[in-house]
Amino acid sequence: MATCPSMIVPEVLRKENYERWSILMRHYLVAQNLWDVVQVNEIPGQGEWIQKNALALHSIKVSCGTEMFNRIKEMDSAKDAWDALAEMHRTPFYHDIVELQEVFSQDVDDLQEETLGQRETLHNLIGEGNIDKVKQFLRNNPNSRSENILHSAIHVAITAGKKNIARYLYKKTPQCLHGDRGFLLLQECINKKMFDIAFDLLHHVPELALGCPSGCTPLVLMLAQSPSLLDGRRFGSLSLWIYNC
Repeated sequence: MATCPSMIVPEVLRKENYERWSILMRHYLVAQNLWDVVQVNEIPGQGEWIQKNALALHSIKVSCGTEMFNRIKEMDSAKDAWDALAEMHRTPFYHDIVELQEVFSQDVDDLQEETLGQRETLHNLIGEGNIDKVKQFLRNNPNSRSENILHSAIHVAITAGKKNIARYLYKKTPQCLHGDRGFLLLQECINKKMFDIAFDLLHHVPELALGCPSGCTPLVLMLAQSPSLLDGRRFGSLSLWIYNC
């Protein structure tokens, strides 16, 4: 498989770029009306499902680098391929458990020189799903609580389905989630059905209901694809509020 950009995403999937790749890949699949076959495994045999599954699976495979492609090349379900790639990237690639324990014992001054390493370590801990380790890391390393690191961390937590960690990080995230960054977070929350964060984000940054960065799904379309967000006592008024903006 090629390692150059595909016609679908700017970069093919490698070990180190899953977070960005998955966001852009999801945008593409939604825009092509293919995201539903990635979310749910319907009963094969129906003509429309077969065609959409084939298109989605092809899009995912041609957007992978050689190593990632080899891991999913035998799969015939777009959902299985997507889930497999997500699961692979929940496991740290760059640190094993021993290395992570060494990170905890380092002085803060040492870590301050390696902001990128801090972010990578935090992402790995999120992938493990251990909220206590995440809290410990943030306590021991104040520099890792910077705006940029926390914003990327909450995206990783939501993408990986680590809801408790995502909620914890959201409370720690500075309220500067305007523009494209805030909209991407809102879209990810709705996709993963983390409606409590989505509602709170819209409450604090209501202009997110009106904007739509290039390549993203408009909020009204996201709501239409997530009818459960429009139901219920807490969220029932959300759609009315958005449509009145």
